[in-house]
Amino acid sequence: MKPSSTFRIIGLGLLAGAFNLLVFPYFSMMMGGHQLLDTRFFYNPQSVAGLLSDLGEDGRRWYLWMSGLADMLYPLFYGRLFLELARLATPRKSLHKMAWLAPLADVAENMFTFSMLLVFPSFIPALAYLGSFFNGTKWLAVGLFLSWLLFAAVAKIIRRLDPKRHDANY
Repeated sequence: MKPSSTFRIIGLGLLAGAFNLLVFPYFSMMMGGHQLLDTRFFYNPQSVAGLLSDLGEDGRRWYLWMSGLADMLYPLFYGRLFLELARLATPRKSLHKMAWLAPLADVAENMFTFSMLLVFPSFIPALAYLGSFFNGTKWLAVGLFLSWLLFAAVAKIIRRLDPKRHDANY
């Protein structure tokens, strides 16, 4: 692995960690401690309508800032981190595309959250259903990617331990 790749992975990992440990908890605190929609696996229109109502005007303003700015940047960071990890795991470029599935679904979900916040107090249940679909897709894609990454890492270790099996390229 090149030193520049190592520094990119470390830097992106630290950046993603800062978002998870500092930025998102701060926004959640500013929203009265409410659970962000992104952290749920799926959600329904009733729970979204309740959340948006419970947030109050100040909480919705914070959520609007978070979903429109921080939560749109975050998928770029962790998407690039996933890509660097995929490149480390395999030279097959076709598999590198898998690294962007979760971030793209995350951006789509964020756009629906942003839209729901913009139209409030009006509420369009279809936006909540679509946001939930993309949110669930994001979490499934993260799980699949991390499972594949683990498999690829184990396969790479086995190939290094047993050079006779080097012909398999995952």
